[in-house]
Amino acid sequence: MGRLFIKYKHEAIIVILLSAISALHYISNTFDTPYHSIYRLLYLIPIILGAFRYGFRGGIIVSLLSSAIYSPHILLTAGLGVEEINIC
Repeated sequence: MGRLFIKYKHEAIIVILLSAISALHYISNTFDTPYHSIYRLLYLIPIILGAFRYGFRGGIIVSLLSSAIYSPHILLTAGLGVEEINIC
């Protein structure tokens, strides 16, 4: 396990950061606006790390991943449920 972590150290750090930031964001109260603004800005740290380590493509991949993690929170706090999204 130690060798595997050392081999994929940067990927593990990015995933751990995304998980921790997302957990903070989803657990906190949605009415604490300053905290949510800080948590939203914290998503930039893994994106920047991905861009430094893997270049432009790494930054794009990490930003798409963080957007996919963050978008359900946006939809749920905006009051959009499954009924409003499924218009078909």
